[in-house]
Amino acid sequence: MENKSQSFAEVSVISAEYEKITPVLRGSEEVANISPQSFKGAMRFWWRATNWGRIRKDTKTSGEALKKLHHEEAILFGSSAKKPN
Repeated sequence: MENKSQSFAEVSVISAEYEKITPVLRGSEEVANISPQSFKGAMRFWWRATNWGRIRKDTKTSGEALKKLHHEEAILFGSSAKKPN
């Protein structure tokens, strides 16, 4: 898999409103407000869970699929790594 940097000619904005309809638990107490970092972490988790099958089907090995999953995730959500895998 080649490591190419992504460049975007046009910025797209997606707006959404969310409503918490089930209790969110941290330990044994309910949390009334969810921090932006926790929300982003949950979105990343579900993105990985829903995209793993698609990516694994299109690659030869699990290792290759994991690298591609991390690369796509870094493009979508950002990464602290200098060069996403």
